[in-house]
Amino acid sequence: MSPKLTESDREKFAALKDRLEGVERAEAPPEREPPGFGTVEPMLATQFPDNMALGDLQPSEWFAERKFDGTRLLLEKFAGEVKLLTRRGVDRADTLADTTQEVSETLADGVILDCEYTFLDSDGVSQFIPIHAQSDIEERDMTGHLYVFDILAADGDWCLDRPLADRKDHLDEMIVSGERIRPVTVRKRGFRDFFDELVDRGEEGIMIKRRNSPYYPGTRSRHWQKVKAVTERDAIAVGYTPGKGKRADTFGALVLSDGTQFIGRVGTGFDEAKLASLLDQFEPVDDRPFTESTVGRPYTAIEPFVVQVKYQELTPNDELRAPVFLRIRPNKPIEDVEPISRDS
Repeated sequence: MSPKLTESDREKFAALKDRLEGVERAEAPPEREPPGFGTVEPMLATQFPDNMALGDLQPSEWFAERKFDGTRLLLEKFAGEVKLLTRRGVDRADTLADTTQEVSETLADGVILDCEYTFLDSDGVSQFIPIHAQSDIEERDMTGHLYVFDILAADGDWCLDRPLADRKDHLDEMIVSGERIRPVTVRKRGFRDFFDELVDRGEEGIMIKRRNSPYYPGTRSRHWQKVKAVTERDAIAVGYTPGKGKRADTFGALVLSDGTQFIGRVGTGFDEAKLASLLDQFEPVDDRPFTESTVGRPYTAIEPFVVQVKYQELTPNDELRAPVFLRIRPNKPIEDVEPISRDS
């Protein structure tokens, strides 16, 4: 018969459980097929819970990277062929022909690299532009860069189970900064100062990563965490509320959805020109995705379109707290908007 646990034992086990919450189990590596096109999914990050706690992180356990505002891509090269795959498996190699050519000329076969493709403005701040939106790219006269931050396979062998610090060393030996391809540098200490520097420049934040973490394909892991001044996300505008006072001739707020549920109303971030411009674009429809009681006031349903907003946090019922309108995302399909999650 197993001995009964004392109250002290229970407290110790509870404390240990809290410390290990979210840490992946150290199991034997699963059997994997050899590296090849489309054989792995990218690892995902969770949200860092408290920006003020950045100073408490131990440099011996963590390092930090710049968080780019761009498009996540897996660079894969086998038998002389290059693919640049989005998280949905769409190959952008032809669209990014200059980058693909540089990869072909500088990288050996048998590699899979984790990257972010972004555009830099005149101040060197990363800007999100859809890769396929060539007219926007040409109009803004911006050059895209592929920033490489992890290595999943090299010489036809997996690197997934190696500690991140080792993978970074291997990556530094492999990637030489070029016209289009650039390695992501790491910050090994002073994480709070690093965060403040980037946010002051206009970047959205940093990534912090455990030095000893393996690469967990397709997993949202606490070994990687996003640290952001505010959270930005795409949402679907499905309606608008009537305006009052100075907005009597336009509208009050956009009604937002994440594709599955109501996530709030956004009524700030608009100037008079933007209010008028949006009003001209609204296409009223008969079917309402949400009841007026859910939205909290009367509203007019419209043909849905994607917008980007920023917000402080989620409310207990998964609505956006203090959302602010940023811009319309005319080139983003509605079906690409991800359902809201407290880990996203």
